[in-house]
Amino acid sequence: MVRIKSFMISALIGLNVLTQVHASEKTIKVQWDDKGKFEQTILSKVAIGHWTYVELEYPEKYQKASDKMLINMNDKRAILNLSLNCIEPDEKSKFVIEDHRGLDRLNAAQNDLDIVLDGQSYGNPFLQSAVELEKFKQAILSAKKIQFNADAYGAPYHFVNRNADLLLTPVTCS
Repeated sequence: MVRIKSFMISALIGLNVLTQVHASEKTIKVQWDDKGKFEQTILSKVAIGHWTYVELEYPEKYQKASDKMLINMNDKRAILNLSLNCIEPDEKSKFVIEDHRGLDRLNAAQNDLDIVLDGQSYGNPFLQSAVELEKFKQAILSAKKIQFNADAYGAPYHFVNRNADLLLTPVTCS
């Protein structure tokens, strides 16, 4: 009996170490392919519950070298792609949430949206003034939990806000 418990504890500790190693991966690079396999590669490399910086590199036949994005996957495998600091100065901040099947469910253009950071409601700061968006940007850096409430689309969506320092990273917003 002691030997079985010891084995189970060792297995759990080993699993925890593997999870920590995977969760510490803040940046991944993925090669674009025309068959969409790059999406599965991204999903297999992103740990649940924290931000990951993804650089999607394109083959030479495309006009651009790469897209840079920040994604966060929740425990239901929904993906939040949040673009707060745009590389291109004329682009606007935005977000999109995809469900576990890859279908877009919520985005920054929706009026009936309330984003809640640690219990504090911000409405949809992406449709408000630049001042309100800036307040939201500052608040999200220290928030522990992000919740998206809406009347439809499978909401609410909940995300854990680990590695929030990555949200300062400039990303592709186009």
